[in-house]
Amino acid sequence: EAQARFARLGERRARREPVGIEAMLPGFIDHINALAAGSERVIGTGFRSIDRLTAGGLRPGDLWVLGARPSMGKTALTLAMARNIGAKHGTLFLSQEMPVMQLTMRHAAALGRINLAHLRKPDEAPQAMWGSILEAVEQLRMLNLVMDDQGSMNLHDVRRKVMSTRRVHGLDVVFVDYLQLMQGDGENRNQELDRISNGLKAMALEFNVAVVLLSQMSRKADERSGPPVMSDLRDSGAIEAAA
Repeated sequence: EAQARFARLGERRARREPVGIEAMLPGFIDHINALAAGSERVIGTGFRSIDRLTAGGLRPGDLWVLGARPSMGKTALTLAMARNIGAKHGTLFLSQEMPVMQLTMRHAAALGRINLAHLRKPDEAPQAMWGSILEAVEQLRMLNLVMDDQGSMNLHDVRRKVMSTRRVHGLDVVFVDYLQLMQGDGENRNQELDRISNGLKAMALEFNVAVVLLSQMSRKADERSGPPVMSDLRDSGAIEAAA
């Protein structure tokens, strides 16, 4: 708590006041010119289809929600995004269900094109795997990627880790895996998740970072064919509103 207070003192935030539309127009023209010149700060995910659908990728202040049913690959997808982004930008991955060593193992398996089962039981793996591990380690060494495995986090925990990472490593994108494992304040679970979702959005704006939040979906998504809808996001109507 003390660290958070000192950080707020260190970052003087300009007071927001109402602005007339006429006074905004010169800045608006400058902003459009900057966009046309390609100077907007957009962070590509490394997945062309996602970047195309989102006009280039993540932007500071964004809150993205990635929702899916269990075992559909949410973590695998976001780990790949974290590797892609970490090659150029400061990235923080907050996992609440998988230790950092397991996350590193999955990164190494993906980069080295190694069977994950071989990494888990290396005494039975082919000898060629060790060369692939060394190549993967060298690639991981080049990433600006910070990982954390504290369970049952609350908003205060996330903010503290974001401030610490931002100060030491620089930070552009935060991954949170996943929403339903977080703890919050409220009279019921819906209120807790409402406040967490809105708090993460406010944090993205305050610290000028993008946040990618993983979320479980309800069983209703399994009861019909076709793509999921926003109401399938589990336990809270505020999740899609904050995103």
